[in-house]
Amino acid sequence: MNRIDLIKLLWLVLLLFPGGLFAQVLPQDKTTGKFYYSEEVLVKDGPQMDLYHRAKTWFNLAGQNKKTINLDDSKNGMLAGDILTELAVVADNQKQKFKLKYTVNLQLSDDRYWLSLNNFQLQKIVSLNQNRSTKELIVNSQPLEVWLNGKEKVNSKVQIPAIKQKLEKAVYKSIFTQMEDLNAHML
Repeated sequence: MNRIDLIKLLWLVLLLFPGGLFAQVLPQDKTTGKFYYSEEVLVKDGPQMDLYHRAKTWFNLAGQNKKTINLDDSKNGMLAGDILTELAVVADNQKQKFKLKYTVNLQLSDDRYWLSLNNFQLQKIVSLNQNRSTKELIVNSQPLEVWLNGKEKVNSKVQIPAIKQKLEKAVYKSIFTQMEDLNAHML
């Protein structure tokens, strides 16, 4: 088994047993209170341009449209873009839909890249049935910190502890699943 196969096997094990990831929380900046995440990832035999192309492919697959990438600088090995994922949370026999948006910043160099996540925004979605069609409306869009910390008043049932816990778990699962996917693309 070569080194790349071993690394892929390790990622598969991490994907099958992600329970430990959810016990972690996103760190918060002490001055702003904003959530963030950052790490340096080493990639054996990963020239900067190869990593750049792998990262760009990941952004194109993970993004919802062509405007996903906000910063594209191949010369300096920098990519940044907004990721939007849908979440569904069930509490009290009621399904609530949300969209989670955040910015992914990548700085690439030979054999490594630096990843940072910030600008987390959570949007509550309500479906309206009109003339045999369903239309989705964003009824509450606020920073993730507001939803999970409850620092400000939010006019929704998300303040109920049961749904808040389920929402927090869904958010972390979504974020770490995307990051595992990115890391798999970068191998």
